[in-house]
Amino acid sequence: MMKHTNRISFAAGAAICATLGLSLGMGLGFAQPEKVKDKAKDKVAEHAEHAEHLQPESAGGQPDMAAMMAEMMQKGTPGEHHKALGKTLGHWTVAAEFVQPGEGPMTGTGTMDTKMALGGRFTISEFRMPDFMGAPFEGMAIMGYDNYKGEYSGVWIDTMSTHVTTTHGNMDEHGTLVMIGTSVTPMGEAPMKIESTISENTLTDRFYDGLPDGSWVHSGTITYTRGKAGG
Repeated sequence: MMKHTNRISFAAGAAICATLGLSLGMGLGFAQPEKVKDKAKDKVAEHAEHAEHLQPESAGGQPDMAAMMAEMMQKGTPGEHHKALGKTLGHWTVAAEFVQPGEGPMTGTGTMDTKMALGGRFTISEFRMPDFMGAPFEGMAIMGYDNYKGEYSGVWIDTMSTHVTTTHGNMDEHGTLVMIGTSVTPMGEAPMKIESTISENTLTDRFYDGLPDGSWVHSGTITYTRGKAGG
C-alpha cells in the first residue's frame, strides 16, 4: 500500500507533469484553437483553486501537510452517495426501446452486470445485447460520486462509437438521479439527459435529447429487471 506521504508526492508530481506537458506543447508551437486555449486556461485556474484549497497554511506561512493529508483522506473516502450506488449491483435483464423518427421504435433485449470497484468508490457495468439494429452491441459504464464537486459522475463507452461520453448530475427532489451530458452523432453535438429510478428489483433509465429552444424530448427507455447471473 502506498504511504500517505507518497500519495501526496505522487499527486504533486502528476500535476507538475500535466503542467509541463501543456507548457511544452505551447512552446513547440502546436496549433491551439482559441476555444482550446480558453478551456486550458480554465482548467489551470480550476486546478490552482483546488490546490489553494488543499494547502492550508500553518502559523509559519507554509502549507500544513497534516491538514492536506486529512483533507485528501476525507475526500477520498466513500460515503453515503457511494453506498447508494450499491443498489445497482448484480445481474439484470434488459429491455430497450428507442424512438426512430418516421418509423417504428427500435427495440432490443440483453443483460447488464454491475459490480463495485476500487474499494466501493465506483461501479462498473457491462452491457450486452445480442442483436440491436442488426448487430451485437456492447457497452461499459463507470459511475461514481465526486466528493470534491458534490455530484455523481459517469463515463460510457460502447461498440457503436469511438467517443467517450461523460455525464454528471444529482438526485432531484423526487429521488430520481438526473445526469446531463453531450451526445455526439454524425449530425453534431447536442445536450442529453438521463433520468434513472430504481426500486428493489427494477431500474429504469429514461433518455432525453435537448432541443435548440432548451426543451427536452423523450428519445428512449431502458428497463432493467433484477435476475440471477447466468439466468
